[in-house]
Amino acid sequence: MNIYAEALMLWLVMDSVGNIPVFAAILSGIPHSRRKKIILRESLFALLILFIFFFGGSYILNGMQLSSAALTISGAIILFLIAIKMIFPPTKQSKGYEEYSEPFIVPLAMPLTVGPACIAMVMLLRTKYPDHLWENCVIDFYRVVFYGFMFVRRHFTHKISWAKRHYRC
Repeated sequence: MNIYAEALMLWLVMDSVGNIPVFAAILSGIPHSRRKKIILRESLFALLILFIFFFGGSYILNGMQLSSAALTISGAIILFLIAIKMIFPPTKQSKGYEEYSEPFIVPLAMPLTVGPACIAMVMLLRTKYPDHLWENCVIDFYRVVFYGFMFVRRHFTHKISWAKRHYRC
């Protein structure tokens, strides 16, 4: 597998475009002056989590006596359960952030940016292609940096479009 295929696979697993509305909804109650800092902080935490599992994932798997096949099967079961939940959504509406509460690691960094599928994929790539260590490391770094940049850019694009709508030049 080449570096471009690995980067594309990580991009698809992280689902950057699909998480934009979720990020916007979670950060809607946060003042605009704090959003950029929160997004950058959460991107750094996501990168740290990704690197922890990238470098220490094989030790975690060996310590729990799990094989990569077991990790693949459990990842497939998790994706199946998520698909079932999407097909048959729960009837209760979840409450949003009604008051000012700044997210810290959860839910932005851990389940959204670097979720279980992303962690499993990074650990599997590390065990399957140990000779591509630094290529995978660079892919992970640029992917998370791009992810954070995209959300920061979305924040500034939203501010510019709001200004254009309200202050017609």
